Amino acid sequence: MSTKPWRFAAKTDVGVKRARNEDAFGLDPSLGLAVIADGMGGHSGGDVAAAMTVEIFSSTVARLLGDGTDLAQLLTSAAGAANAAVFARSNEDDELHGMGSTLLAALVTEDRVATVHVGDSRIYKAIPGKLTQLTTDHSYVSILIAERGLTPEEAIRHPMRNILTMAIGSKVEVEAEYNLHELEPEARLLLCSDGLWSMLDDSAILNILFTGDDPEVIASKLIEAANNAGGNDNVTVAIALR
Repeated sequence: MSTKPWRFAAKTDVGVKRARNEDAFGLDPSLGLAVIADGMGGHSGGDVAAAMTVEIFSSTVARLLGDGTDLAQLLTSAAGAANAAVFARSNEDDELHGMGSTLLAALVTEDRVATVHVGDSRIYKAIPGKLTQLTTDHSYVSILIAERGLTPEEAIRHPMRNILTMAIGSKVEVEAEYNLHELEPEARLLLCSDGLWSMLDDSAILNILFTGDDPEVIASKLIEAANNAGGNDNVTVAIALR
């Protein structure tokens, strides 16, 4: 098993078609924590919801994480804290009413990653020759894929592809999805908003993830590729590798 420390990088970009960036991210390498949020709603609500989601989730994890912490309880509780704050702010401010956000977080140890997510931002694990999606989209088209045989290619073009079945701030409570995954010594992690995965197929993402060992450079290359493919949305990525 590799004993190299995990290295992190994250970047965000407004993309080609949008005027405002409603994505946000947070990194805390000392904790092994990476967080991404993709906001939506209101005049400036997306910006506010995403920033609140990252800040409250990250600060809650930093405050409560310790030896022997139940990670499932910690991460889902932190998601709940972010949800409660965004929901309350949305209902207190008319200009922000209806705002919400996705939430995507990874807490990395030497050989495992604990993940929690709400919405359709994704976490991928990459090893040479294979890219594996570790999250399931909380979206209308993911239901169509599971229940009606819609193909992923058809889902990308579906007129209801942006409809989420779960989001931070949309209801009083949220049931964030938690998972724990084993990591091979050569594994690399990618967290991303839909501005990346909707523009690049798995093979393109996988190829870029193994172009060198600098997470900052890899993050920049992924964003550049998404923008070159059309840049239809804000795009945010976080990379973790050893």
